[in-house]
Amino acid sequence: MSKTHEVTVTLDGVTFRGRVPLLTRKDLPELTDIIDEHGDLIDGRDLERFDAKTARRIRALALRGPETFNFCRRFAGLGVQQLADLLDVDRRTVSRWEHGDVEIPKPVMAVVAFLADEHSRGKSRLIDQLSLANGRPPKEINVDAA
Repeated sequence: MSKTHEVTVTLDGVTFRGRVPLLTRKDLPELTDIIDEHGDLIDGRDLERFDAKTARRIRALALRGPETFNFCRRFAGLGVQQLADLLDVDRRTVSRWEHGDVEIPKPVMAVVAFLADEHSRGKSRLIDQLSLANGRPPKEINVDAA
């Protein structure tokens, strides 16, 4: 039986818990690893999967708050300015949402959670659509016919 490590993240009072496998030292040369506070090895891809599942749960539960908003933005791989451009708002507005200075509108949180969920599935359709709607062509276009 392999050993596991409990991973937790708390966002706006909601705690997400999961377990990720620990690696043995012999796995080290092949993988990009993270060493936790106990000196155990954790594959960064397992942590990425944990974050992806967290993003999906945020969207499914329609959670909303500054920490959740920030998590989703970062997980989707978006900078503050990039998200502001996609949403057609000032970057200070995004910053105010993330710092809890201004309440995040439900539709905005839904969009950011959807962006994170799409990213967790390796997709970028909404980013492409928002870029086009704001007069900016997408930087990457997926034309997979499968």
